[in-house]
Amino acid sequence: MNKEELLELIRTGEGYTLEFKKRFSSSIDREICAFANSNGGRILLGVDDKGDVVGHSLTNDDKSRIHDIARNMDPSFSVDIFRVGNVTVISVPKGKDKPYAVHGHFYIRIGSNSQQLNREEILLFFQQRGQLKFDEKINHKFDYDTDFNDDAFKEFLHRAGIQPTITKERLLTNLGFLEHEELTNAGVLFFCKDVSRFFLNANITCVLYQGDSKYKILDKKVFECDLISNYEEAVS
Repeated sequence: MNKEELLELIRTGEGYTLEFKKRFSSSIDREICAFANSNGGRILLGVDDKGDVVGHSLTNDDKSRIHDIARNMDPSFSVDIFRVGNVTVISVPKGKDKPYAVHGHFYIRIGSNSQQLNREEILLFFQQRGQLKFDEKINHKFDYDTDFNDDAFKEFLHRAGIQPTITKERLLTNLGFLEHEELTNAGVLFFCKDVSRFFLNANITCVLYQGDSKYKILDKKVFECDLISNYEEAVS
C-alpha cells in the first residue's frame, strides 16, 4: 500500500473493515478480535475519528504487544504491521478458525463498531461457524456492465456523505460491495436496476382494495428497482 492508496482508503471512512485510532491503546485487542471474527480489516493508527491524519509512531514494545495479542487469541493467529508515511497500519486477516476470543470474550464487527457478543449471540455464532452471510456472498448472476445502476450509486454516496474522489470500483471494493470484480448480494440490492431479476422476494407490491374483503383491486403498483428506491416509492 502506498500513500495515495492509504488516503483513498481513509476517504471511504470508518466502517465494517476499517477502524481509525489516533494512537495505540490496550483496547485494540477488541478491534483485532472483532475483525478476525468478521471479514478481516485494517486498523489505522494516527488517524482521528474525522479521518484527519495526525500521525503516530509505534514503539518496538507496542509492536510486540500487538503481535502478542494476536498470538494469545483463542485460537491463535497473526497480523501484519507496517507504516505508510506517518500512519501505522495493522492488517487483520479474516479468521479461518472462527470464532476467536480475547480474555474470554468474543467480539464481532457491526458497522463501524466492535461489539461484544452476549451468550445467545455466541451460541448462534458457533452454530453458523464457517457459513458466509447472505449479504457477503458474491452474486454471479449480476452483470456489472449492464445491471449496475449508477444513479442509485450516486444517491448512496450522497446519503452516506462520501465524496467520489476515487474510481467507482475502488470505492465499491473498500465498502465491501465488490469482490474479485463481482458484486456481493448487498451490492446487488443497493445498486441493481431490477431487483426482481435476482431476488423475487425483494420487490414491493402495493395494492389498494375496495372495502375490507380484498376482493376487488382498485390500484396496484410493483416496485422492482434498488432497495432504497423501492422503500421510498412504497412509502410515497
